[in-house]
Amino acid sequence: MMNISFLNQSMIKKIFAFFALVLIGFYFYFGFQGFNLMKIWNSFYQSDFYINYEGGFVRRGLEGQIIYELSKIISVNAVWIQKTYNLLFFLIFAALVCYFMLRYRPPFFVIFSTSVLLLFVFYLGRGIRKDHILLVFFFLSCFEIVKRKNKTVAFITVNLLFIIASLTHELYFIVSFFPIVLLLKNFIFEKNQLSEYFKSVLFLLPSILIFLIIFFFGLGNSDQQIAILASWKQIGVENILFNSGIFDRSLYIWELGFTQNQYISFLIAIMLHFVFMIIMISNDLKNRKLKINFYILMGLQYSVLLLLSIVAKDFSRWIFLCNFTTLIPIYILKKKSTYQSSESESSFLFFKKMYWIPYILFFINTMPHSGWSFNDYVVYNPVNLVYKIITEKPIF
Repeated sequence: MMNISFLNQSMIKKIFAFFALVLIGFYFYFGFQGFNLMKIWNSFYQSDFYINYEGGFVRRGLEGQIIYELSKIISVNAVWIQKTYNLLFFLIFAALVCYFMLRYRPPFFVIFSTSVLLLFVFYLGRGIRKDHILLVFFFLSCFEIVKRKNKTVAFITVNLLFIIASLTHELYFIVSFFPIVLLLKNFIFEKNQLSEYFKSVLFLLPSILIFLIIFFFGLGNSDQQIAILASWKQIGVENILFNSGIFDRSLYIWELGFTQNQYISFLIAIMLHFVFMIIMISNDLKNRKLKINFYILMGLQYSVLLLLSIVAKDFSRWIFLCNFTTLIPIYILKKKSTYQSSESESSFLFFKKMYWIPYILFFINTMPHSGWSFNDYVVYNPVNLVYKIITEKPIF
């Protein structure tokens, strides 16, 4: 009976994984007008890449300064350099995802679900932002920690990656800190003591200091914005429109005009993504200690998610990044000998009984946004989204 149940679950996973891939294929094909190369190329433009240091130190300015200086030195259009840079990192990100899938074997259905990559693909329609670049640095940091036994080399390399990524976007530090500390504790400081977590935090002290400098001295102001726009105008780049909240104050969630029902619906949306991840991953892991690490990391990352949601309204991005940065270290740890399968099926059995819930949530979990309502669970479900792209009219 158990074997039949396992076979049924395995078959359901394969069917839904295939279905998710089909959805992604349809979304890309029709979303980019049949892979229209010009539309794809234009989608790599993103105003965040044009923040530079010409008005003084400001968050997210590192890449913009590099693009600005490079454009002046080689006399090549800065927009072309920026799009090429963004495209290159997108291809590297895709390659690293494939490597991670082949090397660490996470559940295919989870990776291509509406809580991870399918959610990422859906919000690509609003522009290819820096998230894939941050995840490239995250992958590189994780792989560096795994392979390094020399603490000094690891200290220099990991902090260098952390600092560069944080100067690219401060979000990197926020979503990466807890997962990287978990890996440091397990690969660099391997003793099974709570003090090793403290050592792992101290290991990242240079990165912490840089983040604090960004947070307190790099938030930007209108004078810097004017200076930055003027610097680009000097080399022929005009009509740059920066996103709100970069050089002015972000709107807090209570300033978005949510109704009580919208607050409740939004929290339910977050909770359903959490439930999807907890059930799917818990049932896939076979080591009790690793499961507990996963639950703790999920709790910490979703605390980060909620804090981010209070200060910025890119809710879909927070869900994707927090889920993916949880999955990556957990499946890297799964390969470690101390976390190999060693338990009977008796631990956390209640999740086994709920294995069917994530397959329903696949059609419910969608992209939360600043005008969220209960109706969006229907309007923004993946099937309706893709159908609308194909036929230009929704099912619902």
